[in-house]
Amino acid sequence: MNNPLLTTSVPPTKAGVQLCFAVLAGGQGKRVGKQNKGLLKWKSKPLVCHVLDWVFSEAQDIGLTFEVLVISNDRLEEYQSLLLDYNYPIKLLSDRLNGFLGPLAGIETVLSNTSAPFVQCLPCDCPTPPPGLVKRLISYQDQASIIVPRDAHREQPLFSQISRNLLPDIVKAIEKDQLAVYKWMKTHSCLVVDASDLSETFINFNKISAEQGLL
Repeated sequence: MNNPLLTTSVPPTKAGVQLCFAVLAGGQGKRVGKQNKGLLKWKSKPLVCHVLDWVFSEAQDIGLTFEVLVISNDRLEEYQSLLLDYNYPIKLLSDRLNGFLGPLAGIETVLSNTSAPFVQCLPCDCPTPPPGLVKRLISYQDQASIIVPRDAHREQPLFSQISRNLLPDIVKAIEKDQLAVYKWMKTHSCLVVDASDLSETFINFNKISAEQGLL
């Protein structure tokens, strides 16, 4: 892939921002009838709002100075309307590359637009993110450029913390159409952290919906 929009420059550092939360809602929603997952409702509230509520709770619990970026490739006006209900400024962005290239493209967009040293990734379709996950992963930032939680069954790469210094390499991966997130992660200093005690909270909306007869 050769796209002139892609650059390899890392954004300049700004004092004070310790972590960027990246809410990834840019997919096509193929498993839910091609609907935008972040706007689907669970317990009378859009999924993206469940995730954002968790973000503010986690950040406040450990006293973080943080920023929030939400990635979506459609229905931006609806997202913007929802985000206005939050007192904290949240930036809404779309992938820099067209074509719904998946979460790696969303992560690239976030890394290109943050000054935080690390990004905490979050899929929009998990309405019950693991409590205490941010603090647990932050404690390993001096050991690796990617920190991946593992529940009792598998790694959870879309809940990882990623160094913004990896932007140049993630750009190269996208240009080569190497879009599988965890395969890309494993080519770097990738540390897997035990989160088996939090296994039940990694459940996504696809499974919840199937169990509750919503899909």
